[in-house]
Amino acid sequence: MKFCQHCGKENEESMTFCQNCGEKIKPTSVQTEVSPIATPTGNTIKNWANIVFGLIVALGPIIIIAGIALAENTDGISFLVGLVSGAITIALGFVSRAFVYGYGIIVSYCERRENE
Repeated sequence: MKFCQHCGKENEESMTFCQNCGEKIKPTSVQTEVSPIATPTGNTIKNWANIVFGLIVALGPIIIIAGIALAENTDGISFLVGLVSGAITIALGFVSRAFVYGYGIIVSYCERRENE
């Protein structure tokens, strides 16, 4: 049921105008409390960015070493593929960290603005 903000009369949910006074019924806003776990903080985002960055950058040298190991058994192409793939992986680690860390900074800034 909706209540008219003007006269207080109870109206049906489907009504847009009050049955008693004819005023337009404004939709009531229901605020739900957001759990702090549901919305990650800026610091949490920045910490995850550092963890993911570490994992990606550690994966780059592993790919390069795998390329070197395969090159000893086959041809030089495996070495080049391993080297290029490892370099691309490391570069993507830096780029992804920059984006995620930047997002964390923005979230931290918004949190500070909300608390002012």
